[in-house]
Amino acid sequence: MSAAGAAPAAAAADSQLLKATYINHVSYQVADYAKTHDFYANLFGMKVTEDDGKQCRLTFGYNILIARTRPSGTPKVDHIAYMQTGTRAKRKWKRN
Repeated sequence: MSAAGAAPAAAAADSQLLKATYINHVSYQVADYAKTHDFYANLFGMKVTEDDGKQCRLTFGYNILIARTRPSGTPKVDHIAYMQTGTRAKRKWKRN
């Protein structure tokens, strides 16, 4: 492929990409969610926005750390959610 032919192909591929703008949340399974709650709230000043006795949400900026006790006790990040450009959730966060 020539250099001239590569540019349109690259532009087409780029238009198909999701543009991540920030991390919305990280879901973290831990041995003891209450200890994790205290650690992040006390050390980093994260705000506890939800706590149901089994898991909690700690917020900082537009980000959320969800800590929940894992039955096996072995810590594990089970997923990370990204926000993409143009999503309604991002616009909602900016309004609040």
